[in-house]
Amino acid sequence: MSPNITPKEMAEALRQHRGRLVVTAHVRPDGDALGAALGLALGLRAGGLDAICAGVEPIAEEYRFLDGVAEIVPAVAFVPAEGDALVVVDCGDTSRIAEGMRPHAAALLRFCIDHHKSNAGFAPVRLIDPKASSSAELVLAILDAGGFPVGRAAAEALWTGLVTDTGRFQYPCTAPSTLRAAARLVECGARFDLINERVYGLFEL
Repeated sequence: MSPNITPKEMAEALRQHRGRLVVTAHVRPDGDALGAALGLALGLRAGGLDAICAGVEPIAEEYRFLDGVAEIVPAVAFVPAEGDALVVVDCGDTSRIAEGMRPHAAALLRFCIDHHKSNAGFAPVRLIDPKASSSAELVLAILDAGGFPVGRAAAEALWTGLVTDTGRFQYPCTAPSTLRAAARLVECGARFDLINERVYGLFEL
C-alpha cells in the first residue's frame, strides 16, 4: 500500500485514472460527507473527468437544496462499469459506506480522502489529514492543486461541508487554512448566506 499523499499528488492520481470515478461517503451523510463527495464529483466533472456520486444517502432535508443532489445515484441503482474506481470521502472504514455499495468496494476501491484520526488507511491511494478541519477543506485543496474548476455548485457543496464540520467556525479544528478555504469558496461564488439560512436558519431571506 502506498504512503499518504499530498493534495497535488491526489489530483494527479485522479486525473490519470482511465475510467469513471465513483465518489461515495459514509451512510447517513452529514454536511461534510455530502458536501465533500458532491463537491469533488462536480469539480472533477468540470475538469473533464467522468465522475458521479453514488450511495451518498439518505440526504437530510436541510441539504436537498444543493445543486447536484438530485443527480446522486442511489446505492440500489448503482451499476458498476468496466474501469470504475471507487473514491471514498469522509469515511474511516468501508463498513460505514451505504450497504448497497459495500459489495463493490473490494473490486473498485482505489482512493480515499478523509480527515478522521480513526482512518487506518484502507485505500491504495489515500490522503488522510487529521489536522484538516473537514474533508471538504481537503477536497478544495485537491481541486485547486490539480487546476480543476470550482464552480458555484461545487463551492456551495464544499462550503456546506466546511461550515458544518467547524460548527460555523467555532470548533478548535478551525485553522488559518480553514478560513482561507472559506474565502476561496466565496470567491468561487458560494452563497454562504443562503446556505447558512437553509442549514441553520440564521437569516431571514
